[in-house]
Amino acid sequence: MWSDIEFLNSDWMAYIIPGSIILLVIFIWKEWKTNSGTRLFLLIGLTVISIGSLIMLALKPAVPHLISGDTVIILTKNYQQAKLDSLMAIYPKAEKINYYETGDLTDSEAAGEVFILGNGLKPYDFHKIEAENNPNFIPGEMPEGIVQLKFSQDVSIGDSIKIKGLYKKPVPGTRLVLEDFTGNSLDSVKFSETNSEKFQLNAKTTVGGNYLYNLTLKDSAESILRSDVLPITITDRSALKILILNSYPLFETKYLKEFLGREANEVSLKTRISKGRYKYEFVNTESRTLGKLTAEFLKDYNLLIIDSDYLDLLRTGETNAITEAMNTGGLGVFIQPGEDFFNGRQEIIQFNFVNDQNAVRLNFEASEKLVKHDYLFSSQETLIPIIENKGRIYAAYKLRGSGKIGSWVLDRMYQLVLNGDIQTYEYLWSRVINTLSGKKSIAVEWKIENFPVYKNEPVSFTLRTNFSKPRVQTGYNVPVPLSMDTEIPNLWSGLVYPSKTGWNHLAFTNDSLSATDYYVFEDSSWEALNNSRIREANLKRFSNRSKENFPVERLKPINQLWFFIIFLISVFFLWLIPKL
Repeated sequence: MWSDIEFLNSDWMAYIIPGSIILLVIFIWKEWKTNSGTRLFLLIGLTVISIGSLIMLALKPAVPHLISGDTVIILTKNYQQAKLDSLMAIYPKAEKINYYETGDLTDSEAAGEVFILGNGLKPYDFHKIEAENNPNFIPGEMPEGIVQLKFSQDVSIGDSIKIKGLYKKPVPGTRLVLEDFTGNSLDSVKFSETNSEKFQLNAKTTVGGNYLYNLTLKDSAESILRSDVLPITITDRSALKILILNSYPLFETKYLKEFLGREANEVSLKTRISKGRYKYEFVNTESRTLGKLTAEFLKDYNLLIIDSDYLDLLRTGETNAITEAMNTGGLGVFIQPGEDFFNGRQEIIQFNFVNDQNAVRLNFEASEKLVKHDYLFSSQETLIPIIENKGRIYAAYKLRGSGKIGSWVLDRMYQLVLNGDIQTYEYLWSRVINTLSGKKSIAVEWKIENFPVYKNEPVSFTLRTNFSKPRVQTGYNVPVPLSMDTEIPNLWSGLVYPSKTGWNHLAFTNDSLSATDYYVFEDSSWEALNNSRIREANLKRFSNRSKENFPVERLKPINQLWFFIIFLISVFFLWLIPKL
């Protein structure tokens, strides 16, 4: 019993105990001078009791207590009946709430103990469960179907749609088919495992717009078992005007120039052969004079690709011109790094790096063929990743005015072409070029945090912009309140509740060209994926409280009234005894 006692205010003990000892010593010293014999020991005993009572009132002792009443069991989707029966056997008076039917948690607010069974609460309802309820999450079995999904919702014409995911408990022989908006099959994978199986699907884009692709599960007879919509925004790939400046001939530039030319981009290349001598090449564009860099000259280009050694050769006026072209003209700049770039002085903008000799690890098999410098980007508040995996940043950029400047730690990319892996080569370069090129208005960069998104449920989004007072409104012209990140000044976040399914719109009123669309699904869409993500969120939120063993104990404070009564009685006799 006594060994089980805990103090709710144990943090105060370091102050209360020394103070109580000092108070006790002072009282004993005072009584020692005026009393003796039995009376002295009686007064000391009463003093110890009174001070001890005050200590108990302050520290609030508590003992473990088996919860047997005021128990609420919240049933969510995919709960297991056997676990519910076990709980009801222990807590026969427990109240059940069918959250998956009503979404109402009102009756749990005054509960002494809360159990959550199944996939769990939707994350935006976490606040409805009071922390003192000590909620216990008892997860159900993993949903069957697509439980993990990764794809880019925004691509450019000509880029590949890359879809990766994990299918839980597929039926061997069934096929997962990627279909375009006309119903044509673009790619498929046949399942052979019975537990779980990773899949990857790819398709080339040909036309621009907001389109609804489908991931369709079919059996061996080609009958449709399930189909889920995959919303993808495909932007027009207008020809980019790209200027490449090299301090010496590079194999990297040779293959990059060919790739950019195949994509119908206009490429101007200036290569330093020796001191004062340059070689000029032009692809898909007429030859022109490539002289001193000025802000006016750079206005004609969407993207500047420059190696770090050439950057060191520039005069101050030319680096200032690049900065001005980014700030006012929206120029994108990509720095091809040399070894000195990671350790030496960096012009225009500062990137931080950390030593890293590990191999490249990305979410596709071809990443094993990639080579990098012995560095990784170090996280910074203003750094925005382009290519990363599990916190390891391989390519990134920073905003500079209305433009962008970026680089990467990858090296000898041309080896992918020599090894015949042109698809990976083009994919990685396209990620960087499309991000930095500034071919569209970059007054704001949107990111919808949720997927999938459902009607009348909160949709959180973030945006990056250099506007000091950004304004956003919905497709119904309703203003959306924004909050600024406390650490990153140009990062803002907002929350909307879409009232209709299908494509929805967010407008940036500071710049009419900067808007974004997002898709709102029917409640039955992406059921396994949504349930899996809800389950993971609940496991994370209640991970330190999940219990599979019953019954459950909580600390119950000892009634403070007893200590108060003991204190009053002891003080009364301390007052009375000297008067006798």
